[in-house]
Amino acid sequence: MLENIQDWCISRQLWWGHRIPAFRPVFEDTSDAQTIFGTESGDGPWFVAESQEKASQQIQQFMTEKNLHHLKYKVVQDDDVLDTWFSSGLLPLSALGWTGHLLPTGSKIPERYPTTMIETGTDIMFFWVARMAMLCTHLSDQVPFKDIMFHAMVRDAQGRKMSKSVGNVIDPTHVIEGITLDELKATLETGNLAAKEVKRSQAQMTKDFPNGIKASGADALRFALVSSTQQTRQINLDLSNVASAQHFANKLWNLSAFYTTRLPVVKHTSSVTAESVLAQGLAGDSKGQMTLAERFIMSRLADTVSRVNAGMEQLEPSMATDMLRRFIIQDLCDVYVEFIKPSLFSEDPQATEHNPRLFKVLQTCFDASLRMMHPFMPFVTEVTRLFALVLIRINSK
Repeated sequence: MLENIQDWCISRQLWWGHRIPAFRPVFEDTSDAQTIFGTESGDGPWFVAESQEKASQQIQQFMTEKNLHHLKYKVVQDDDVLDTWFSSGLLPLSALGWTGHLLPTGSKIPERYPTTMIETGTDIMFFWVARMAMLCTHLSDQVPFKDIMFHAMVRDAQGRKMSKSVGNVIDPTHVIEGITLDELKATLETGNLAAKEVKRSQAQMTKDFPNGIKASGADALRFALVSSTQQTRQINLDLSNVASAQHFANKLWNLSAFYTTRLPVVKHTSSVTAESVLAQGLAGDSKGQMTLAERFIMSRLADTVSRVNAGMEQLEPSMATDMLRRFIIQDLCDVYVEFIKPSLFSEDPQATEHNPRLFKVLQTCFDASLRMMHPFMPFVTEVTRLFALVLIRINSK
């Protein structure tokens, strides 16, 4: 990728960005600059410095050495800004506190540098990833990361590249918070599209989103996107998949409600800890007292934990989300929860004799599910877990 590359122009004429740290003297008498430096604008040579103060010192020293200290001038910084990719190319260093000077540790390079992995899209492989590798290696003599994980390009439901002129751009905030069709159309009127393009895009929006976009939340959008990354070069973002992920989140919340509402009845007082959930669940089976249903769900949990870990280690998060969805919906909710409902809701002492153990297995599966789901649905799992912890503590008192 870096063979036969051309020189990189790092300056940009934009209204925002990092100003190029280059300064030059501008003489009051332009004829002095024309005579000495051969320029027509009255500008002297460039000096690169961290600040205007340090640049002034360099310029003053230069003028003294050239016996030009009698000339009057002012120091002016270049109006251009650095190319965006130049600034972002320093991210692995700058994000960790790198300034180019000695850090409190006595080194210029941050302690946590280099990083392990970076995740990005293939479309900016040369613009960003290659620039990071070049700049950071030059400044630190170490490559900034060992592995690069690429995500697929996000396109619309028909597989078309998202474009404002086509009117198929999906703003993530609209999916998270929801938006009406009229509000959706209004977003095009504030841009720089021609009136003809605006009408065409609005017509496409009316066709694609006749009822606007329903609020789905950040967790549902995140889960839907991760679930679609099955080693493909593109993701066709169909909002029906986001709605399905939202229903799955509701399923998880309903499981939490079932679990927490039965706490007082079962008189379950154990706390949710960070110990091995499998060890907790199987500890009560030292005498082979677990039922077939309990053995089934613990076996399915063990297999799910193994496959989810493998998916994350192999950088295939879609494998993890697929296994989690199957386990929570099909195995835990549709099989085990339905199996223990008659016992948990029964008033017969003989039927409820094994409730504490049944509930212990349920707690094990519930806790493990929340832990595995947390990277994909952090808000839902955190709120659900806190809610369960509060009820456990209340019940224990």
